[in-house]
Amino acid sequence: CLRKGDIFDGLKGLKCVPESDLLSFSKKITARIASVLPLLIHEALVNLRVSGRGAASEALDHVNSKFSLDGACVGRYATLDDFFQGPEALIGTPNPKIEEGMVTEHCRRSNSKTLFTSSNYNITTYPQLEWEFVVDPQENADYPHTPSDATKWRTGNVWKGKKGREVINIAAFLSPADCAAD
Repeated sequence: CLRKGDIFDGLKGLKCVPESDLLSFSKKITARIASVLPLLIHEALVNLRVSGRGAASEALDHVNSKFSLDGACVGRYATLDDFFQGPEALIGTPNPKIEEGMVTEHCRRSNSKTLFTSSNYNITTYPQLEWEFVVDPQENADYPHTPSDATKWRTGNVWKGKKGREVINIAAFLSPADCAAD
């Protein structure tokens, strides 16, 4: 009888089989597999013919569906040359002036006021409004994810007028041991 493994080594029981018993143990295992394998293969082939796809394919469709968004598209592989040219060949080089690039991306493009609904929180918003909320929140604005009354904001989101919320040093989130010099 094969001893079970444990949480630290699932194969512990198998590793403990004496060398003198390995051949007979291997024969028992292969005989057992050989006795059930033809029936398993037959059932799988019948299911494949009946459904046209097979249970495994349906299971994969189900598992992968949670990662799919409405309106998502199917990507395609590019060539090796495309890989070596990098993303710059397709979309251009990034703007080295980071903030200027972010302002352009959120506020100056033709789609800056195009509504979209986020898939994670089901909030309808648009890029320019998100930029305003983060960088220059207006006191009486109606933001879809935050009360317009700054006094109702969570602790830590301190109202600072045109500067947005207070910038907090990362050290505030670390324990004193994390900040100690090595």
